[in-house]
Amino acid sequence: MAVGIQISDANGLAYFSTDTQTWSFIGYFIAPANTNSSVSFSTLSLVSEVIFQRGAVDSVPDNQAGYIHSVSRSGTTVSYSGGTIRTLVIVLGR
Repeated sequence: MAVGIQISDANGLAYFSTDTQTWSFIGYFIAPANTNSSVSFSTLSLVSEVIFQRGAVDSVPDNQAGYIHSVSRSGTTVSYSGGTIRTLVIVLGR
């Protein structure tokens, strides 16, 4: 018996199911302002898809000159670059 959520349309067809659309938390880090580097997550070897949630840390709302980092993945390594402000990066996989 599976545990999760399935939402069906008026015809009874599932259009959302946590069996196929749930992302697992891999980890997080804060990239310092004006830095380029990388972080390794060994559990990334267990997932085929990865998404990143990024957000500004300690940035005032009217800071129009602040840019969050760009983030990419290669194997078990997450690289970041180009940010002019501290950036929270949350790594999710499935």
